[in-house]
Amino acid sequence: MSSFSTTSDTLNEYRIAKPRLLHIDWLRGIAVLLMVMVHAAATWQPKTISTTSLLAYVVSGLGGLAAPLFVVLTGWGLSRTKLSSRKVIVRVVFFFIMQIILNLSAPHLFDTFTPGVLTLFALLTLSAPLWKRLSNTSVILIMLILLFIPSIIVNPGSWGDRVEVEGIEVFILHLFWTGTYPFVPWLIFALLGHLIARKVDAPFFALMSAGFLLMIGSIRISLSQQIAFASPSGVGVLTFFPANTPFLIGAMLGVGLIWMCVENYCGNWQPMSDLGQRSLTVYILHFIPFFFLHQLDESGGWSALTCGLVVFGYTLLWLPAMHYCAKHMANLSFEKILQHYSAKR
Repeated sequence: MSSFSTTSDTLNEYRIAKPRLLHIDWLRGIAVLLMVMVHAAATWQPKTISTTSLLAYVVSGLGGLAAPLFVVLTGWGLSRTKLSSRKVIVRVVFFFIMQIILNLSAPHLFDTFTPGVLTLFALLTLSAPLWKRLSNTSVILIMLILLFIPSIIVNPGSWGDRVEVEGIEVFILHLFWTGTYPFVPWLIFALLGHLIARKVDAPFFALMSAGFLLMIGSIRISLSQQIAFASPSGVGVLTFFPANTPFLIGAMLGVGLIWMCVENYCGNWQPMSDLGQRSLTVYILHFIPFFFLHQLDESGGWSALTCGLVVFGYTLLWLPAMHYCAKHMANLSFEKILQHYSAKR
């Protein structure tokens, strides 16, 4: 049996007539919890903890797998779903609108039209009919090209450079190359999900072997050259903004391990399933408190312990919140909105 199983569900489409796979909801739930955690930790970050400390590495390392896991799930879902032209258009428009709403809820972080994860989902949906037709060999070849593009073509720039949109040209560049989650090279994770859906296991075992070797080599480079092992941006062996080659390999390794562990060992815990079924809703909503409360740690002089408790509590708060919504407000979610408009004829 393949170590990666499949289902007919997609990331944000819920079909009553078809059974859900438990581990997929868990993976969505884990992805959004990691996303909330890393964003909360970046918002309420104690000054007494160095960005190169072990705790910072653990938080950033786990949080850095959130977006790749989301994109892998998106590629997996698109691979298993036949969408009409109308549904493709509805999804693309929906994701672009949701990205704008998200940006407006966090103006301290983004411009109104800053591309992000949701616009990446839109581009993946739009391009899926093309890459779904490719053979497995062609998909793997494209993944290898995407993997090494960051090492060949330098993509410099600060955080401000990646989120500021001063015109249509900059917007398009951010969508495809210079933004926070550009189509190139992030397409690689969607293609990984596509191969998982096709049950192509051989590349993953090779990837994990190469990934482990790379991580060992990266740690040695970090120690010998005295540079950060991982950094959100700037100088580091692994960097997220922009996503460099070591990060892409490490993220695919991490996602593969999480996928196999969850598929084989997840339990039937309804709150996690409910969270996973509303992962898009949580992703959009969790930015709102940051806008109003992002200076609390500084104005309140929070200690490292206080920051940690707040981050931990805020992250876990979404589990009972979404469980409550599932029981008492089942039709109130962004996923249901997408399903409603996708179903219209």
